[in-house]
Amino acid sequence: MVLTGPQIDRLNGKWTMAVALIITIISNLMLPLLAATHLAFAFSARILCGIADALLTPSISSMIARWFPPKERPFAIGFITGGRQIGSLLILPVAGWVCSNKETSGGWKLTFYISAAIGTLTLLVWLVLSADKPAKHCCVKSEEALYILRKISEESLGKVCSFPNYRICLTDETQRKLRHTSTVMCRSLFSFNLHCKFCLKENE
Repeated sequence: MVLTGPQIDRLNGKWTMAVALIITIISNLMLPLLAATHLAFAFSARILCGIADALLTPSISSMIARWFPPKERPFAIGFITGGRQIGSLLILPVAGWVCSNKETSGGWKLTFYISAAIGTLTLLVWLVLSADKPAKHCCVKSEEALYILRKISEESLGKVCSFPNYRICLTDETQRKLRHTSTVMCRSLFSFNLHCKFCLKENE
């Protein structure tokens, strides 16, 4: 996101989000198949999903800036953030049930197929109902579009700010924090696998 964020306003938000959803769908569909061949391929699929999220999250922020006046943006941000949290809250018990009932549900692989199905439905709805700007949407009246444009200053949208991303990433403090974060994540994953004794081959 450090690399994609400053550039995202120069792209078409609708199609950037569509591409990100397509990448997510493909990675979720391919992961169970790749995991059967080699674990490294499964990790590659998850990395691909992370790349998609690096496009998706800044695109959402850009779309909010184009569609909502400043006073209405907190509601939009809260609605989207709440939706993500509710989605996680719902999918976790479903995934747990699927993984624990592999005889009837097919095992952990089904969780990724469910995610891909939800992503496909979201993509179809997004392509039909969305637009990059209010003025491009067929259902937005001209008065509404003019109101939004009057409330939003679009002069800065599409222009890249001179923000020293690369220099910040190369500082000693940033590198130290990145190493610490990666160490914590690796140890957490190792401990999770050690205590839960989860193995992909045993749960096929």
